[in-house]
Amino acid sequence: MLNPPTPPALDEFGGWQTPAGPWTGGACNDGPCVAVAYGPDGWVAVTDTKIPGGAVLTFTADEWSDFRKAIVGNTI
Repeated sequence: MLNPPTPPALDEFGGWQTPAGPWTGGACNDGPCVAVAYGPDGWVAVTDTKIPGGAVLTFTADEWSDFRKAIVGNTI
């Protein structure tokens, strides 16, 4: 396996945004469950708003695009 790219530091990402989508309803009765921050070179960071200071997943631009397509296409 090739070495995966190293994401930028979280302080290089913009502010957290809570986009509309399937993750903002259902089990997320108190509001959005997902927050997204956009970073340099197309990087995207995602976190669970119900766990402040919790884990952050980072995606390259291509990974984020594939992830979104899988969600919209209901293949994930």
